[in-house]
Amino acid sequence: MIWLAALSGFVVWALVGAYISVMTRTGQLDVPNARSMHARPKPAGAGLVIVPLVVVPGLWLAGNGPHTLLVVGVCALGLSLLGWADDMKGMPVGLRLAAQIAAVVAALALLPASTQALPMLPLWAERGLEALAWVWFINLFNFMDGIDGLAGGEAAVVAAGYVLVAGVTGLGAPLAVLVVSAMLAYLAWNWAPGRVMMGDAGSLPLGYVIGWLMLDLALNGHVAAALILPAYFVTDATYTLLSRLARGRLPYEAHREHFYQRAALGCGSHGTVVAGIMIANVCLAAMALVSMRLPLAALIGAGIVLAVLFGWLFRLQSLGVRQA
Repeated sequence: MIWLAALSGFVVWALVGAYISVMTRTGQLDVPNARSMHARPKPAGAGLVIVPLVVVPGLWLAGNGPHTLLVVGVCALGLSLLGWADDMKGMPVGLRLAAQIAAVVAALALLPASTQALPMLPLWAERGLEALAWVWFINLFNFMDGIDGLAGGEAAVVAAGYVLVAGVTGLGAPLAVLVVSAMLAYLAWNWAPGRVMMGDAGSLPLGYVIGWLMLDLALNGHVAAALILPAYFVTDATYTLLSRLARGRLPYEAHREHFYQRAALGCGSHGTVVAGIMIANVCLAAMALVSMRLPLAALIGAGIVLAVLFGWLFRLQSLGVRQA
């Protein structure tokens, strides 16, 4: 598996480089506007060449695994194509949301009735909660892909955390290993100052795949780990959404109000903000491992990590140095 992950990572690195070259030569660049976080035009939509190199080898390594995994792979590819169309031409919000719901329902429909993370609930209620949480996670991952290195770094660390928990519990982790490999290769091009963005072609299917990995942890009895690993993205995105809704703002309206965005604007550095968030994510991955034996203590520890992180982001915001 390691050799295939390394090969996949190298091919991702090469194809993203080729994608940058082609899109730049043809002038298909994302031009910054008043709400953008990047200062110079650069290609978007690189997820189109990344996602197949995660999904296809992942399905091959899984072999004769559950049919659910095959559906997850096919749906991830479909979301990548839809996302790329959105990156290039724009797509109606309703169509995007309908595709996400269909992808989530298709996977959940194949889960065995005996597989539950919350057995105290009726099956229909749990599946409804899982669908809602999964669709929200796809969207919040898309919302949080706003500065160089953030979404790629988050995906790499969360997937690596899944691999660590899987190693302790005996779960298979080929898809997660390939996510880590692909994201490290992508970060070679996207770390600040980034030369390319994954766009919706990457953030939608990655949110879908990582959502599936977290659901897999929960269904295998590791609910605390599934809550802890993506906790930063979930907290920042959910708080920001609720805050905006309370002020009458539209959920899909472009803005720069996430904690990470305000911190990057305040300190004038994408790299500084992302590095701090990644350090916190590594701490969250450690808490996920602790949760295998001490779930309550791990959840409290994760809360402390998040409190320190958000305090630091707020401090960066107060510096008030606008990014050039």
